[in-house]
Amino acid sequence: MASRIFSKSVRYSALGWGFVLLFTCLVIRFWHPAYGFTGLLQMDASSDASKIAAFKDVPVYIYTDTGGYDGQYYAQIAYHPLLNAKELIPAMDSLSYRARRILPSALAYCLALSNPYWIVNLYCVLNGIAWFILAYLLWKILVVNDTHSLLAWLGVMFSAGALESVRLALTDLIALCIIAAGMFAIERNKKTKSPYLFAAAGLCRETALLSLSVFLDIKKGENWITFQRLKLIIISILPLSLWLIYIRYQTGLLDSGIGNLTWPLFAYLNKWETTLDAFSSHTDFLLTLTTLLALVGISVQALYIFRTFDFSSMWYRLGASYTLLMLFLGQAVWDGFPGAAQRVLLPLTLAFNVIVRRRRTHLLIIIAGNLAVVSGLLTLKDVPHDSHELYSGSVNHIATIVRISDGFYGCENTFKHRWSWCSGHGVLEFETWPKKSGIITVGFKLRSLANRKVTALSQGNLVYAAEINEAKREGVLRIPFKDGLARIDFISDGKAVPETSALAARQLAFALYDLTVITVTAK
Repeated sequence: MASRIFSKSVRYSALGWGFVLLFTCLVIRFWHPAYGFTGLLQMDASSDASKIAAFKDVPVYIYTDTGGYDGQYYAQIAYHPLLNAKELIPAMDSLSYRARRILPSALAYCLALSNPYWIVNLYCVLNGIAWFILAYLLWKILVVNDTHSLLAWLGVMFSAGALESVRLALTDLIALCIIAAGMFAIERNKKTKSPYLFAAAGLCRETALLSLSVFLDIKKGENWITFQRLKLIIISILPLSLWLIYIRYQTGLLDSGIGNLTWPLFAYLNKWETTLDAFSSHTDFLLTLTTLLALVGISVQALYIFRTFDFSSMWYRLGASYTLLMLFLGQAVWDGFPGAAQRVLLPLTLAFNVIVRRRRTHLLIIIAGNLAVVSGLLTLKDVPHDSHELYSGSVNHIATIVRISDGFYGCENTFKHRWSWCSGHGVLEFETWPKKSGIITVGFKLRSLANRKVTALSQGNLVYAAEINEAKREGVLRIPFKDGLARIDFISDGKAVPETSALAARQLAFALYDLTVITVTAK
């Protein structure tokens, strides 16, 4: 009995579940009581004014101190997967280019049954779902039962490309998951199902169609062009081809994206130069170091595929096709820390790890080829956080966020409590979704270092008054809001007390504790 419990397969299965739990914990940190998982979209303030109407009626996290990224475009397309809404045009950087990767957007729309709140949140978690499916498929493909196979599995699942796709709600990991399913089908003698899967992958990312190289299993003396091979290829490319025609019809344009390619090795070598230069010019040493490690890792993968010539292996053909693509990737794909190339070349990472596992390659090569794992984990390190957010939640299907503004010093918290000190006259700003009008009822506690009277005004009307002291005093407010917005002014009648004897000490009049929305009634 004991030997069964501690058998090798059980031990490695336990390790696998442990890493799945680690991934789950890393991602669940991005959930927000009001915004849901929309912090993964990386929508910034510059895109706020041009976003579609639905993004104004549902709570979507807006970054104020960093740039936006592509996930915001695919999420907005999810509200109009037929591309027939004029509001998409100003919301996109290039509608015809973004629309090519339609499958995740359309899938989110269908799964959400067109519910506005669920569309964006389902889109945001599709990469997480794909991660779990890929984790299962790859565990089966690699037959994880030793250190070599476990490291190969980790090299794909925690790679910079995979986790960056999750973190930024992109389409790359979803495409990789479908490619892996196609490869798995072929290995299970279900080759006729694979072109449909590759076709679906192509609707996630057009470069996924490079996986058609797996059909080039040409035996000695066999013709390159056969009816069966032609049939498989046509099935794979037809959906994307028809969709591109539809995009041209609907938008009048068709962005080729040719700028993502350049002369062989030109951008790759430039990436090495800029990465090494960044050690002296960039302030974030860890970000630069992990980018260098990721670049070393993808280079090791490409060199290994280059040296290991085995055209009879479909995994080799998959890896070789993406190694060739790597040589031609343009500067825009390599730019950044670590850069989009890590995502674009995910099938190379997959093929490399399957091959090194089956060839029982030395552990040092497996580790060197998967150095991007460090960059991947760094990708999920920081969770977006608004230091002015005093409360967030959803009541009666209405999401509400309360932020401190003028007069408050910032939010502080322990495991049980959240509060903010005020200098004497402080402003609270309320925002609700959807943008309706009505009444918000909130509960809170007030505390002061000295006896004083605190009043609260809403639209110039007195809505609260109480004498407070060092003991926390509970209060309740009914606040009218209009078009999703409201404001409350808290005013103290006494002089603030210095926090310490230091000249720059905060002047503390009262603290607002544990504000909670009790009910929200919308008209």
